[in-house]
Amino acid sequence: MRKFLPLLILVLVIFSNAGTAHGAISPLGLQGRSAYPAEDPAISMESFKAVVNVQKDISHVTVTSVIKNNSDEEKSILMGYGDGLAEMNDATRISDFTISVDGTRYKYIRRNGVVNPENSRLPSYIRWFAWDLRLRPGEARVVSNTFTLKNKIFYRGNYSVEMFLQSLMSWQQPIKKMEMIYDFGEYLPYIFDPSPQPQPTVITEGGRMIWQYTDYTPNTDSSFSAFFFPMDIVTVNLAKEKGDKQLSAIAQDYSNTKYSEVMSKADEYLTDGESRYKTEAMYFMARAAHHLMDLDTALELYEKIEDNPGFSEDIEPALIQQLLYEKASILKYKQDIDGLRETLEQARALPPNYLSYPIQDWLEKEISLLPQPQPEPQPQPEQTTEKQPNQSDTVVDIQKGINILGYDIPIALIVIVILLILIIIIRGIYKRKRRRRLFY
Repeated sequence: MRKFLPLLILVLVIFSNAGTAHGAISPLGLQGRSAYPAEDPAISMESFKAVVNVQKDISHVTVTSVIKNNSDEEKSILMGYGDGLAEMNDATRISDFTISVDGTRYKYIRRNGVVNPENSRLPSYIRWFAWDLRLRPGEARVVSNTFTLKNKIFYRGNYSVEMFLQSLMSWQQPIKKMEMIYDFGEYLPYIFDPSPQPQPTVITEGGRMIWQYTDYTPNTDSSFSAFFFPMDIVTVNLAKEKGDKQLSAIAQDYSNTKYSEVMSKADEYLTDGESRYKTEAMYFMARAAHHLMDLDTALELYEKIEDNPGFSEDIEPALIQQLLYEKASILKYKQDIDGLRETLEQARALPPNYLSYPIQDWLEKEISLLPQPQPEPQPQPEQTTEKQPNQSDTVVDIQKGINILGYDIPIALIVIVILLILIIIIRGIYKRKRRRRLFY
């Protein structure tokens, strides 16, 4: 069942919860007092940049566009920002809308939306925030919009933030530079499940997901979505739903950042043999210990529950990712390189449906920062070299002597005998010569 959760969530995005879709800046045409997205080949969008500062329930959006008049004539056009896709019977989501051009605040009016009578492929919206824009020949102007979006919440307790940009299809030329930024502030890669769509171009350490394109051609799939779990809120709510008063009290103390109380109550709860939700209690105890910098206790508890974190099977992938992430952060702080390497490899080995793209990106970056393991020393082969005789060996050989007929005869004695024999021979020769002289 779990492998189908990403698909199920995407289906729910389309078919449930009013208040899902809004548009983007577009030229407008009028039908009576109502507006529809229109096309003007003389006007182009040179660049589009949206920065979405994401909070739990709402997101604050700033959109900056460069609009250019490519004709030789002055153009006065009606511009608008769509709110609520008509085909989805979508309620309004945009609030606190503002518009400024080249830094000057403009007024806008709300107009009901209708279908383009000449091009029904362009999406229609329930309403438009509309304003007039004047452009001289060849002039480019910077148009800025700010507004607030209400994030969606799903049955699993996760939220989504989405930017739907189908109304950009009314621009007939590709957008030269397109950039979408989701800023999540404190970056916790384990909170994202399923993976953001489409896959971000880059995820920064500062908590930003960035999509970047050149010569971007919008289409009916031009949307950007990220699903995230505010884990502290989700786990507290799930704990309270268990109906266990002691566990609910622990969860409430955790929510109120009374971490010492959490440690005390959780310890008491764990020693009670009749406690039913010990895993959940250990989770809050581990998180409280981590906040209190009792890292050894936190690490021990993380390791106990990392394979089965409890709460709900629906959030198990995100919880396991969180426990491994927090465990790795402690090991990194303690400079336990071997333990950190083992934990990162353990996380990397999780099933694919447990690894969203942000956690994979984080894993690869962390692993790349680890020092390379030192290779094990290889045994050196024994070197067989011929032993060269030295002076001491010679002396030993001389002292040892020569074995003759089973007797070890010292070399010195042999030398003396040879010398004596030579002396005798020489004397014999000398005497023989002397006799010959006397005879003659």
